[in-house]
Amino acid sequence: LKLEQHPWVKEVSIKRLWPESLGLKITEYTVIARWNENELLSQTGGVFQPIDLTNLKSLPRLFGPEDSESRVMEQYHAFNQILFSSDLKLTSLKLTARGSWDLMVNDSIKIKVGRSELVERLQRFKNFYERQKMADELVDVDLRYGNGIAIKRLKKNLTELATR
Repeated sequence: LKLEQHPWVKEVSIKRLWPESLGLKITEYTVIARWNENELLSQTGGVFQPIDLTNLKSLPRLFGPEDSESRVMEQYHAFNQILFSSDLKLTSLKLTARGSWDLMVNDSIKIKVGRSELVERLQRFKNFYERQKMADELVDVDLRYGNGIAIKRLKKNLTELATR
């Protein structure tokens, strides 16, 4: 069927309804994220490639090596649950070829989580974020330290006034 060739169509089934009609059932993909550069990821972990992605820029961006879609999607959900209560939106998640995780939160804060103790490290960042109230100042965060975190803050253009 030509319908099955449409990129948004997951499955098509035709059933004969007795005596003289047909039933057509079309199942679409339900998209949860953009995958790598030009693909989409469905809620079941399937990857498909529509022709035009321009209207889907608000979807989170997930990246990873080939055949890592399910793993990245699971980690995306786990990280989202941790961050959600702090009004932090996970906008990008990347699994590197070495197995390390990199995040982008609120389209502005880059976070390096590393390869181990993922939940504990992200929880440490969330606790820091809630205490410090400096969301608009954070640019880069590195959580790969055993007992702390490293942050890079946005340099603000401050002018000083000297008087005598």
